[in-house]
Amino acid sequence: VAKTKPAMVHLSSQFRDRKVKKTYVAIVNGIPPEPIESRMTPKAAHSMGVDVDPDETMDWQYIDHALDDRHAITIWRTIKYAKSLKAVDNYVTLVELKPKTGRY
Repeated sequence: VAKTKPAMVHLSSQFRDRKVKKTYVAIVNGIPPEPIESRMTPKAAHSMGVDVDPDETMDWQYIDHALDDRHAITIWRTIKYAKSLKAVDNYVTLVELKPKTGRY
């Protein structure tokens, strides 16, 4: 949150120019599917402009869902599974998500 007008202008320009690197962590109810056809190596994710280390070894999943002919590309990977009595299949999953784009 910007506390001054110059700070707000500077932050806004960083988002507009896509200089901000976003990483989200989420808890998913159940175990999300990780199909082979949407799997992506860290090197491939890095080459498409996502902020990942190309030398890491853990693969990512690729999501590109269009809405009204506008795309939103995100890569994600599982970090950890945890048992939960109230979750789907008795598990919740901690995932890391990195959006490449919003709707464009």
